[in-house]
Amino acid sequence: WQPLKDDDDWFLRFEYEEDDSGNPNGGPNFFRVDWILPETVEPGQYRLRHEGVSNDGPYSGETDNFELLACDS
Repeated sequence: WQPLKDDDDWFLRFEYEEDDSGNPNGGPNFFRVDWILPETVEPGQYRLRHEGVSNDGPYSGETDNFELLACDS
C-alpha cells in the first residue's frame, strides 16, 4: 500500500470517542474517519489507517480494503 493522504489533509476528518459505558474495566473506544473525495482521486482499492497516542498509550486502527468506483458526471 502507498500512503495517499495523512492527517494534515483538509479532506480527512478524524473523530475519537472514548467508552462511556461506566464499565470499570473500560470498553471499546470508537474511531471514525470521514474522507471527502476530491475529483482527483482515482478509482481503485483503498483502505484507511490511523495511528495515534491517547492517555492509555499508542493505538492504531485500519479498515478492510474497499473499492472506489468511477462516477458518471
